[in-house]
Amino acid sequence: MKIFLTSASSDKVYQHERLRELWMLSSQKHSLCQQAEEADLVLLSDISGPNWFEDLRKNENIIDPSKCFVVADGDIPMPLLHGIYTSNNKRLKFQSRFRTGAYNLFPKEVHNPFVAQCTGKSYSSPKFFFYSFVGQDSSPLRLQLFQRKSSRNDVLVANSTSYFNAHSRKEDHLPQQQKYCEIMTASKFALCPKGTSGASIRLFEVMKMGVAPVIISDDWILPRGPKWDEFAVIVKEKDLDQLDEILEQREKDYVDMGKKAHEAYQTFFADEVYFDYVIDQILDIQQHQKIPERLFWSLRNMIVRYWMQQRQWRFFKKKFYDSQSASILY
Repeated sequence: MKIFLTSASSDKVYQHERLRELWMLSSQKHSLCQQAEEADLVLLSDISGPNWFEDLRKNENIIDPSKCFVVADGDIPMPLLHGIYTSNNKRLKFQSRFRTGAYNLFPKEVHNPFVAQCTGKSYSSPKFFFYSFVGQDSSPLRLQLFQRKSSRNDVLVANSTSYFNAHSRKEDHLPQQQKYCEIMTASKFALCPKGTSGASIRLFEVMKMGVAPVIISDDWILPRGPKWDEFAVIVKEKDLDQLDEILEQREKDYVDMGKKAHEAYQTFFADEVYFDYVIDQILDIQQHQKIPERLFWSLRNMIVRYWMQQRQWRFFKKKFYDSQSASILY
């Protein structure tokens, strides 16, 4: 298929360039073209920042919405156009328009550089922790996790809010990032509770490392492809108090689960296969979408107004919009 890659941002093109890198690493069974008109599929990335609603809604490359798809990893997806949303969740209506992706478009500076050194080896490493979690208190669920007391003495749960933020990219974070990987490597299970969004980059990190993940995120929709029940433990948020008992039932399987987690990562989410994975998911959307995308695209201004009025967007509006930029919606 012929693919046209473009940015939906007027001032940011990192993810657009990253998609091109992923294509170069791929099988290249799909080719890239220079014009949207000649493409079978148009992929729009860089869906973030204060003006992305306007930039996307007025993007000149969206001539035929049925072949135009967003690839986005933002915490709160805005469903203006069908596509691959890392934070895809059950609250989004018309789910046939969406598929869930991973964090391969994240800036390299945000990724933990030590994860690659542990790739595929962690399931066979000596284990000192039954399970572990080191992360920020970015959701009520995580606060509950930090306050919870385990009956076991081989559990590590630590709040890193006061000393670590991956997005700040400080050089002194390197020792902390290395320590994080050492803890994950020494754990039979790695907790992946929802944070700002239902998705969590640590899920893909621990899969890459070969550690059995524990997914605690009721609303998040798992990416298609992997046989999640073979290597991941999915815990309902309401069952957090029974976490120890739930994981003890799978404790004897942690080595096999870690190995299968790594295999699933290599099959579906490794950089070398991710571009083809995205295209496969997009083709699946085209095959199963029930309502023509042209209808949703014609209602894009109404969709923006509706979502901006919802409670989950109040913080977003306050952070990114002043009265002048918000006026473009009306």
